[in-house]
Amino acid sequence: MQTDSVAKRNGANISVLITSCDAYADIWPAMSQAMAAHWPDCPFPRFLMSNYDKAPAGFTTLAIGPDISWSANLIRALEMIDDDYILLSVDDLILTRKVDTHRLLESVHRAQRAKVAALQMVSFEHLWKRMGKWDDGTAIRIPLGGIYRATAVFTLWDRHQLLKVLNPLENAWQFEYCGSDRLDADSDVLVTVHNHFTYVNAIVKGKVTRWASRLCEQKHYPLSASRPVMTAKESCTHGFLLLRASTFRIVPPGCRRAVKDAIQRAASTVRGIAGRRGIQSNNSGANRA
Repeated sequence: MQTDSVAKRNGANISVLITSCDAYADIWPAMSQAMAAHWPDCPFPRFLMSNYDKAPAGFTTLAIGPDISWSANLIRALEMIDDDYILLSVDDLILTRKVDTHRLLESVHRAQRAKVAALQMVSFEHLWKRMGKWDDGTAIRIPLGGIYRATAVFTLWDRHQLLKVLNPLENAWQFEYCGSDRLDADSDVLVTVHNHFTYVNAIVKGKVTRWASRLCEQKHYPLSASRPVMTAKESCTHGFLLLRASTFRIVPPGCRRAVKDAIQRAASTVRGIAGRRGIQSNNSGANRA
């Protein structure tokens, strides 16, 4: 598929690709309308990955056929695009602020000239933004040992590097966690100091978040009534998890994988001990009976 666009004529050679499947088609209208409102001057051709359904207005459909896995589906979609760089994102992120296209293109062109593997364009690394600065200070390197060096959230990928990292057996979470280890040690993975995209996450565990529900109501974005909205309790639990993730960012980026693995091992040990004690307590009670 040839993608002739303003971006390609300017030498950018980039396409936007939103990963999705037909099961999430109900969120496409809200996502596309928010993008039209907040990024009306997007200079790149925009594609939406589906199984069979037609993409909403503003997007070209990439119908990849039967749903196999998130990564396998993405591999098939990437094979349908000729551009060397892919601005990759997912279907349930609804933009909430205007994208500064001029500023974004400056970051994109710097990354292309440096031939980076990936440039993440949403930053949460405010604490560490003075460490590991790259080039002119507009981005920082994510070192080995950093969690989620690979991500599908508004990230500019070298298409060939992305294809190398993908494992067709993995879902999106596995791609982000395990794919980070498959990125070469000498691959430059950067995150911009400036947030180029601001959004709300619309769907968590199959339910619409309360933040997204309120936003769609305020902005008159269409939202299917068939998908349930998170309860207040579920929303509080989700908010706590987000807070915990934010707190974890006090750990230096290069140490996070080791720290997280150590915490998981400790938690697993504690659960194992608790489980054995529970069994012993039950056996003791049975013997007394």
